[in-house]
Parts: sequence; C-alpha cells; structure tokens
Amino acid sequence: MPAGRTAAPSLARVLTTVAARAALPIAIPLYAGLGVVSAVLFAPKAMHAAEVTRAAISSPWLGTGLFAAWVVTTAPIARAVLEMPSTYLFRALPVARWRFWGLSGAHLAIVELPWIILWTRGEGVVSGAAACMAAVAAHALLVARPLRPLELALAALLAAAFVAGAPAPLLLAVGAVAAPVALSAAWRRAPERDARPRHAPLAGPAALALAVSHLVGLRRAEPTVVVRAVIPVVIGGVITPMAARGYDLDLVAAESALSLVVATLSLAIAVAGIASAIARAERRDRWLLDATGVGGAARVAGASGATAFAGAALGAVHGALAARGLDAGVPLALRLVGLAAAWGAILGVAAAAYGRRAQRGGRKDADRALLGFAFAVAVAVGSISAFGEIVLLPALLAATLVAAISARSATALPEPFCVRASPRRQPA
Repeated sequence: MPAGRTAAPSLARVLTTVAARAALPIAIPLYAGLGVVSAVLFAPKAMHAAEVTRAAISSPWLGTGLFAAWVVTTAPIARAVLEMPSTYLFRALPVARWRFWGLSGAHLAIVELPWIILWTRGEGVVSGAAACMAAVAAHALLVARPLRPLELALAALLAAAFVAGAPAPLLLAVGAVAAPVALSAAWRRAPERDARPRHAPLAGPAALALAVSHLVGLRRAEPTVVVRAVIPVVIGGVITPMAARGYDLDLVAAESALSLVVATLSLAIAVAGIASAIARAERRDRWLLDATGVGGAARVAGASGATAFAGAALGAVHGALAARGLDAGVPLALRLVGLAAAWGAILGVAAAAYGRRAQRGGRKDADRALLGFAFAVAVAVGSISAFGEIVLLPALLAATLVAAISARSATALPEPFCVRASPRRQPA
C-alpha cells in the first residue's frame, strides 16, 4: 500500500487536532454571542430562518451584505484553521497535496456550520450546499489574497453571483469551481505570510489605533463600566414592546419612533458612562500619548470613534430585543436594529465631546457638561416624538459639528490630581 494512503488517517487526525486548538479560543466567544442573538431572533414565536433567507433572495444587496458580514465576522476563525505554522513540516511527507486541501476545506465547512444551517433550514439542502461552497471559497480567497488572474476572476465571479442574485444551483457551481482553487492558493501561501515579521510596525491612522486601544482597555481595565452600560440598554429593549402594546401602536413608523425614544434614554445613560471611562483613560495615559506624538485632534477622533462604536453595538442590542418583543418581521427587525445602531453611534459621538469637556476643567465645567448633555438628550426625545425618524439626519450633522469643534479646540487633558507632584513645604 502506498505510504500516502497509510499516513492519511494519522495526518487528518493531527491536522484536525491542531486546527481545533487554534480555532476554539476564537470561535467559542464568537459563536456564543451568535447563539445568544439567534436565541432572541429565532425563538419559537419570533422570526424563522425562511424569513431571513427569502428576504436575502428577494433583495440581492441584502443577501450580499449578510454574506459579507458573515465572512468578515468569522474570518479570524478561518485564518486560524488555514494557517497552522506547527504543521508546515508535514508538507514534506509523501502525501498528495489534494489531501491537505481537502482537510482544509472540511475544517472550513465546520466553521461555516451556522451559515449552512440557516440556509438549509430556510431554503433546503441545495441552498445549504451552495452557502457552504460559497463561504468556503470566500474565506479561502480572503486568506490567500488573490494574486493570479484565475483567482481574481473567480473572486469577481463569486461576488457577481451574489450581487446578481444567482439561484442556488448556479451559486453552488461557482463555489464548487472557486473553492478548490482558493484552498490550494491559501495552502501554498500560508508559509509566506507566516514568515513576515510579526512585530513590524503597522501603518494606519493614529485615531483608529487609539480608538481600538480605548475599547480594549475598557474591556480589560473597567469591565464594570461595560456591565453598567448593558443593563439600561437591555431594560430599554425589553420595555419597548410593552410600551408599544400599552399605547396600542400598530404602525411601523410609530413603533420605530417609540423604539428610538426609549433608546435615547437608555443609550444616553450607557454611552455617558463609557465616554467618561474613555476620558479618564486618556487623561491617565497622557504621558504615553505625549511621548508618541498623538495630537489633540487624533485624541478626540479616537475617543469619539470608540464611544460611537460602543454606542452602535449597544443600539443594535436594543433594536434586536425590541424586534424580538414586537414579533417583528425581517424588514421591521432590520429597521429597528439599523436605526438604533445609528442612533447609538450619534449619541456616542455627542457623549465623547461632553465627556471630554467635563474632564478638561473643574467641578463647574463637569456640571455644565452634564447639564448640556442632559439638555441635548431631552431635545432629542422631544424631536423624535414630534417628527419621528427624520430627526436622525440633523442629529448626525449636529454630532459631527460638535466633534469637529471639539477636535479644532482640542488640548491635552490635565493629569489626574492624584498624580500631580505637590510642592514640598519648606522648613521654617
């Protein structure tokens, strides 16, 4: 018997074990979060998988967006199962290359299981197989970074199939052709990517790096702030359906406006705490920002971006809970989630500006900033109640203007009082 066939079962067992160890630390938190969201959205009396898949089929752009969101969200897991540096030595074994590619494809198919289950339950086995092949091909192409004309052509063909709303059999055929080519390219280029210096400086906007640092520091240093921010948002999302039933609202616009009114109050409390924590972190790490030459405008942009991202995420949670309680269909659910996320980002930008102003001066400045933010929230509640969702556009312009003014007049926040050096009293 050839050596390749004898080694194949052992090779599959070793590669699968290494892939599982590399992917599980990333996959468990992500899939746990997806499980919580799915339990809310796909409860027995809520949406069904068929509603989501039919909406994606009827609107190719929505289907493309959902597919892109899935590919981007699970890209770190796909990279972990495709790039396994500890297994590069096995490539010298007398084993056909297609066995490695097949194992990589099987590992990616396991990564795509939630996506496959969604389409299989919604549209049948053929659609599930098409979703599997398309996701495997897209992830392999994303990891491989297409360079050759054939790879670029297959990537363009796969994207065109989604944008054009291709039927499941055609998408299955395109994925079946693209997946082997993409898997072989990802397998060949994995050692080249791993050979690059891991600690090379990354080029990018300082504000983006600072925003990411703020979010990571917030999660690690002040987890209680995150918990205190989530609690009012969850309460607001649960209260929204009750209020809608109490007011006997049955119009989509009215339910959406009520959701935004409740979200304004809960998200304002949440993003105010997050903005305050980020401002404290910036003031605490002032020496590091000064040493790295990060200017005032970049500091304002980083704090605003971090708070806006947190507000958008919390807004999406509010919208999902509200949609679940209202037994909303897919269009209304997407509307509630999207508007609440956008509103959370707007409130986050405003809270970052007011939080910076509160940290800049003394107690009077902090009180004025708090009163100013409370007044802005009250105006927003009244405007949404009177005019509805259209208020989001002028609110976005106002938040952008506030952030621009804050960046224009930005200065380094003063150091905390506890770290200032007090002058020693001279002996008499």
